[in-house]
Amino acid sequence: MNAIKKMSLAAFSASALASAAAAETELTMYYPIAVGGALTEVVDGIVADFEAENPDIKVNAIYSGNYDDTRVRALSALASGEPAQLAVMFSIDAYDLIEQDLIVAYEDIEGVNPD
Repeated sequence: MNAIKKMSLAAFSASALASAAAAETELTMYYPIAVGGALTEVVDGIVADFEAENPDIKVNAIYSGNYDDTRVRALSALASGEPAQLAVMFSIDAYDLIEQDLIVAYEDIEGVNPD
């Protein structure tokens, strides 16, 4: 194979790899657990199963302490401009965030088909 063909093949391969990497979606999820251990393993298993079924989505599941710690961490991330896409919280916290217009309903996101 001549040098031009090799360079073209290399450029095409690099372009294809970059496109595949750009298509990947990465999500951050904060979740509370009063103590680590078996429940952490359950969450890790759920995330692994989800990622296996959705190979273009990477979920960074982050144990963030208790429920209060998780709320504080989620709000801090939001204030920093890098909010988590997912967080497990008490229902009262979720309603508080909805009232502050900090949570958007899935159906209200432009381009999302709720079906």
